[in-house]
Amino acid sequence: DLWLTVLADREVPTVAATAPELIVGVAGTAPKVLVVDDTAYNRSLIIDMLEPLGFEMYEAENGAVGLRMVEAHGPDIVIADVRMPVMDGYELIRQLRSNPKYSDLKIIVHTASVGQDDRESSLRLGADLFLPKPLYPHSLLTALAGLLKISWIYAKPEVPTVPAAVQLVEYPEAETLDELLEFAEAGDVEEILARSKELMQNFPQFAGFIAELAYDMRLDDLMKGLEDLKRGR
Repeated sequence: DLWLTVLADREVPTVAATAPELIVGVAGTAPKVLVVDDTAYNRSLIIDMLEPLGFEMYEAENGAVGLRMVEAHGPDIVIADVRMPVMDGYELIRQLRSNPKYSDLKIIVHTASVGQDDRESSLRLGADLFLPKPLYPHSLLTALAGLLKISWIYAKPEVPTVPAAVQLVEYPEAETLDELLEFAEAGDVEEILARSKELMQNFPQFAGFIAELAYDMRLDDLMKGLEDLKRGR
């Protein structure tokens, strides 16, 4: 198991280590983002991810409202669902791309429909990127950085000191692994980091490793590793 190999090879730190960098904001002028989705909960998930970082957020419940919001607010990027009433995501993309004024507007299609036809149709109509639901923070931030050439502001939280006497590679109980998996699936990096601090005394290699993955926003790797550990117990 890759995780077991990596964890077993890790040294136990005896002083506070240098933590991987955590994104806390956008350098310079924050981009404007329009989220178009007929489900308010889906819109709020994305807004809650980006607004704390300084993004200027707008939302619309369908493509028709989305078009009006684009005209009124001039967003830098649109994140749109495909299946919506009144005007779906395909028609929204079609109308935006037919207007030369919006030729530089970036468009991400974000939908639970992950068929190859949906992906190809979205990109053929002019979407810049296709991201399936559920959308995790690290995937969204990576996409935004690539499309909008964003420079991030980082923070480096302190990693707790680990006693040198603790030398065994150990893992917490299955219930704790399940909790961490739930936090990772929800994209709750803060909760993962809080739990890693609690686990550092008794499970230093494990706690340090999950903290690094969380700091790096590598939540897919974290989820896979937790699943592997659960199966290997």
